[in-house]
Amino acid sequence: MNKVFVFVLAFLVSATVAGQDFKILFLNTETIKIGKRDLSIGDVFGQTETIFWSDSKQAMEVLSLSDNKQYLLVSSDFKQKHLKSAKAYLIKSNRMSTRGTVSLSRVARSIGNKVYAIDTARVAINFTPAKEEYFFIESDGKRYELDLWEGNLLFPPEIWSQKHIVDVDLFYHHSYGEEECIKEGLHIIPLPKEIKSKKRSAERIK
Repeated sequence: MNKVFVFVLAFLVSATVAGQDFKILFLNTETIKIGKRDLSIGDVFGQTETIFWSDSKQAMEVLSLSDNKQYLLVSSDFKQKHLKSAKAYLIKSNRMSTRGTVSLSRVARSIGNKVYAIDTARVAINFTPAKEEYFFIESDGKRYELDLWEGNLLFPPEIWSQKHIVDVDLFYHHSYGEEECIKEGLHIIPLPKEIKSKKRSAERIK
């Protein structure tokens, strides 16, 4: 039964991602090679095109033209997971649109262990808290309630504007008073807004 469920979920994920094109909203390098083209902010690329990263901290924020969701794609994530395309990333990281109720455990899995920050730190979750319920984090003995915007969980500037990696614990406050820890040791990782171009050519992630 579990194997059948996993197979159906994988099929639905593939169907959801299929056909997506992405528009580059932000890029911390002047250009990025995707497929056979050197692209920059405002350009559009296909979901299956290979992304050639030129720096371990290279990142781009993209807009899905099929569902208007925004995603932050980071070189180190692709290298660590041996990914080549945006489609592979969305399927592997389980960050796609879903229907129906999404559990807190699935929210925790979709977030993973790190959130990258450039001008903001946010992560897409397919979850709407009930009335009087909310997410919050704790770091260095301080508590920060998190806002939700268009399905994105937003982390406060006090956390992501620091120049070093910050570890936080993510909690969910239930309406009946219980506060549930859904993720311990979540890394908030700052990325440079701009990376100066290098003379060496981009290397394909293998």
